[in-house]
Amino acid sequence: MPPGLMFVASSVVDPNRTSDALFTKFYNEEHLPDVIRSGRTRFALRYKSTNPDSTMPYMAIYPVEDYHQMDLEENLRFAEQTRQSFVFEGADVFDLVNFEIRPYVKIQTFEGWERENETGWERGKTMVCVATEPGEGKDREFEEWSRKQQLPMLSMCRGYQRCTRYKRFDAAKPRYLALHEWDCEPEDLPTEQLKMVEGTEWAREVIGEAQIWEEDVFYLIHEHGATDDKI
Repeated sequence: MPPGLMFVASSVVDPNRTSDALFTKFYNEEHLPDVIRSGRTRFALRYKSTNPDSTMPYMAIYPVEDYHQMDLEENLRFAEQTRQSFVFEGADVFDLVNFEIRPYVKIQTFEGWERENETGWERGKTMVCVATEPGEGKDREFEEWSRKQQLPMLSMCRGYQRCTRYKRFDAAKPRYLALHEWDCEPEDLPTEQLKMVEGTEWAREVIGEAQIWEEDVFYLIHEHGATDDKI
């Protein structure tokens, strides 16, 4: 079966009640170990958005070997079993933290120039996350542009490592997700080269016709589990 990805965006409900430091302690020292022990995934990665106005500034991703492992009922049972937090002194996690869960199935892994033999130990610090809903009836064109032009051009950009592409298996929109890994700091992304990638006639057509095109830049803040694995 194809591998999958559990994508979880999160934020604190009330920053005056839950500090960023306490939220980080809960996530890194309690929640992620619970997820790994559950057997759902071998490793987890946490990122934070560079956008200070983001309403869900944290992203956690959990690769799974078989996307069927992301069973809704099983996830609900896990949430119920772990909702009382010792870091939050017994409080209900869902009273303090907002979670948005998105289940995906993998559709492509694209390795950048001479990156095929890298492992998770060479993981880049920056992740550019692009969620897309193509224009009406334009899925095939979006797929062809991604594979034939966008990714080959990105592979020639300074610091580009790889892209892992996914599609939501619950059909919720936006359906497509691309995770672009870079081995540089967010502020060192090659912006001029990226403008060239998105400035071609084909790119302008695909992006311009997209119903949804959400792009955000994240930086890696924590890894847990078998961190030598790739996404």
